[in-house]
Order: sequence, then structure tokens, then C-alpha cells
Amino acid sequence: MIMKQLVNIEENKQLYLQRVNQFYHLLKDWLAEKHFIFASTEHLFKDELGTYHGTQMTIEKKDKTLLAHLIPVGAKSLLGEGVIEIVNWLGQEHIFYMPKQGQTITMPSGEKIPILKGVKKEGWYWIEDPRTGEAHMVDKELWLKLITLVSDYEFV
Repeated sequence: MIMKQLVNIEENKQLYLQRVNQFYHLLKDWLAEKHFIFASTEHLFKDELGTYHGTQMTIEKKDKTLLAHLIPVGAKSLLGEGVIEIVNWLGQEHIFYMPKQGQTITMPSGEKIPILKGVKKEGWYWIEDPRTGEAHMVDKELWLKLITLVSDYEFV
């Protein structure tokens, strides 16, 4: 039983790291025409699953002005199956990897209701306002908005 749990933990870590790397490739595709500089560095982090290595990514303009620093936070969160932090001088935002059905809570009646609204399919989501629980799937347009929120860089 313990060996099976260890295998599942390692599988969860690897799945999370794979999802993070796939997201980084998607970002590079979305921003390809902008000719930004992407740099990756190894990152050691710790969460419920233990300590492991991931990849941080920075996105800079050609003049080396930082637009965003992406930091994998961990494979587990209360809201989903992974978190990436997006940081710069103006602030920070978080995106969460949500399974297809999203996380649910069980009401006293036995009914299961979603914690977040707007999770339609599996993928990375940004929660605009935690009080309303409104989640938005990260697409190119939203990604540009998130960079603007943390860096004040305006895309034209």
C-alpha cells in the first residue's frame, strides 16, 4: 500500500511538471510574433507531495525589461491540480490547473456543487475574484491581460 502511494505521488509530480512545460510551450506560441526573450531556470520547490525540481520561466522584452516571472508553486491546491504564480513589480496572479469537472463540495443534502463557476473543460484557469468563484480558462487574450496586470505593459 505504501509503495502504491509513493508511485501515485511521483506520477502526480510528473504530470504536474508535464502540464507546466506544455503551458510554457503554449505561451511561446502565443507570444511568438512579439519577439520576447524566454529564459528558463531550474526551481526547487516543496508542497504536499514533497520536494522536487521544476522549471521557472521569465518573459522579457528585447531591452531586458521583465514582463513576467512564472513560478511553479506545486502540484496540489485546494482549487485544482497545480498552481503557477505569475509575478512582477506590480503584483502577482495565480493560475490553477483544473480537471474537467473541477473541484466540488458536498452540500448537507448530498448534492455536489462546483467550487468555481466557469470550468468547462480541463486546463489552466485564472480566478478573477475569489469571492465570486468565477474562473476563466487561460487563452491568448487572457494571458496578455495577466501580463499587463503584473507588469503594466500594454500590448498593442
